Amino acid sequence: MIVGPSWKGETPAGITAVVRSSTPLVFVVPRIFMNDTAEDHAAVQAPVSQVIFYPLSQFDGKMKTKDWSKLPHFPAPETNEVGPRQWVNPETFFDELPAVMKSIPPLPGEEAADKESNWLPAPSGPFSLYLRGYWADKVILDGTWQPPAIEKVK
Repeated sequence: MIVGPSWKGETPAGITAVVRSSTPLVFVVPRIFMNDTAEDHAAVQAPVSQVIFYPLSQFDGKMKTKDWSKLPHFPAPETNEVGPRQWVNPETFFDELPAVMKSIPPLPGEEAADKESNWLPAPSGPFSLYLRGYWADKVILDGTWQPPAIEKVK
């Protein structure tokens, strides 16, 4: 069970662990590794069916499952985009970011840095920046797309 910082309820019978988030906003990325074979696709269906989130009010003491294989498939839309697919709307990102940052208080020791900036700290000397592309488009894989230049701000 995942709970926020202000949750004060009793742990229901049948719940074996409580993970307390330090913020009310939680992002979970469950992973079940497999090979891309028909046998592995079939083998992971049972553990995948146990990856499900629902409100505590719906907990009835029994593990819920979901048959994810029965969901409709929505293929990626055809596009002529060059570069990575934009999952974040760049026109509204910086308008929305302050509300997200406000909902996640700084951790101990970060308070002063939070008052100065909403940017992640970087070392004062040289450092390497890495980008990870999930389900990368051809232009990323063949190297024809390049990320925008990083600009130092003062």
